[in-house]
Amino acid sequence: MIEWFLGLLESTPPGDWVVPLLGVIALVETLFPPVPGDLLFVVTAGWARVGGSSAATMAAAGFLGCMVSSVGLYVFGRTAGRAFTRGFLARRLGLQKVRRAEVLFRQHGPFALVASRFIPGVRSLLVVVAGASGMGPVRSTLAVSVSAAAWYALLAAAGVVAGDNMETARAFLHSYERWIWLAAGLALLVYAGFHLARRRSG
Repeated sequence: MIEWFLGLLESTPPGDWVVPLLGVIALVETLFPPVPGDLLFVVTAGWARVGGSSAATMAAAGFLGCMVSSVGLYVFGRTAGRAFTRGFLARRLGLQKVRRAEVLFRQHGPFALVASRFIPGVRSLLVVVAGASGMGPVRSTLAVSVSAAAWYALLAAAGVVAGDNMETARAFLHSYERWIWLAAGLALLVYAGFHLARRRSG
């Protein structure tokens, strides 16, 4: 997928369109965490660098895309998130544990949100929990802003390195993608085996 995406980028000369694409990637990745948005962002930032874009511009695009999605996730948490935490999570973890988690989040939520962008898989869920726990919009927005600004500054810097060393980056991405597909296949086999074992034991 990454090789295909890079080939798609290279089929069109880098221009002003690349930077808005970075914002779209950040927006989609925040809403749908399974999307490999971080790696796609670095690849696209590398192409933007080839076109002369600065790290600050790329980081700003990622930050804006992330914040638009994060505000939407927070609003969802405030409006419908309580039903999610008290329904889906409570059935699996127990209502008392969910309530304790909500109290802890109200007390230490800003720290969790600042770290959220650096925790793959749960970063978006934490924003929903922030809204569901009753954490104020100002505190939530400030914490998410700090996290997003730091994260996309790092990704933009990685994009600059990739853009300045495109051939080396291509070789790395080709190897990286191969290992990702292997890990995904192994994870699927483990999950299928675990699910089959549970069905037989049941």
